[in-house]
Amino acid sequence: MKKLIILIILLSIITCKKETPTPLSWQNTTITNNTIQDTTTSTFVGLHKHIFATKCALYGCHDGNFEPDFRTVESSYSTLVWHNITKNNLANSFKFRVYPFDTTKSVLYERITNCCFVNINDRMPNDNIGSKLPQSDIDAIGKWIMAGAIDINGNLPTAPDYLPVIQDGKAVDASNIDLDFLGNTNRPPTFTMESLAQFPNNKDIKWIFYVEDDWTALENLSNATLKFSFNSNDFSNPFFSIPLQYSSWQVGNTTANGYSTTFNTNNLATIAGSAPIYFQFSINDNTHAQNAKFPVAPQQTVRYYGFTIMP
Repeated sequence: MKKLIILIILLSIITCKKETPTPLSWQNTTITNNTIQDTTTSTFVGLHKHIFATKCALYGCHDGNFEPDFRTVESSYSTLVWHNITKNNLANSFKFRVYPFDTTKSVLYERITNCCFVNINDRMPNDNIGSKLPQSDIDAIGKWIMAGAIDINGNLPTAPDYLPVIQDGKAVDASNIDLDFLGNTNRPPTFTMESLAQFPNNKDIKWIFYVEDDWTALENLSNATLKFSFNSNDFSNPFFSIPLQYSSWQVGNTTANGYSTTFNTNNLATIAGSAPIYFQFSINDNTHAQNAKFPVAPQQTVRYYGFTIMP
């Protein structure tokens, strides 16, 4: 009986001494009236309280009308870390507002340190309406990024991995890439949204698709396939399909990259005649089971990506 009592006492002592470690980003924080407080800029909570909320979430600036949205800690973090940018420099150097562990890839850091991101005096806070951040604030933001952009719970963010984004698809004259056969000029005079484009027969057509992916290099994407069907809602059994290759083409003075193929419209006409034809392009980034597809909705297919071959 005495041994049992002693054992219970020892267990009680051990239990009382056990402590739960405090997550890194909650150091220097307290909770008052259910509101997170932070007295330093060593955490994201502190960065928001002392920098983003007071110097960036100003009226007419990042107050919810323009991203990043610096009104709250949560909105600030979600519109910064691994968030795709909407404005890039002329060299298209950046993809994300905050790229954890790397200030050189984080457009947030670039915007607060570079006087001339795109235009003169466009550093943030805007040089035209205010002063740049103190160096101590810039250093604090840089240290947070280089430490992995830890969230308010002390966790490292997980990098996103999305399906490839197919921005646009065109069928153009192989000898004149500016002539888009899917454009309105190649539709009947009584044009409506549902009018099918008309392609000339025995014409070499170049099919081009503009593709982006967050991690896989464009040239390493796979299963690039163009399918043709009589059913705008079903491409599971196409009457004609062809693989596409990664390539470059010239559009005016600009070199574009993506996936393309060229073939004669007679390849389609011999099977389809003058029947309506619909197409769908698909591609894979080697990390997802499913393919990215373009167009994605039957309504888009009928309105913009259907055509007939003229006799």
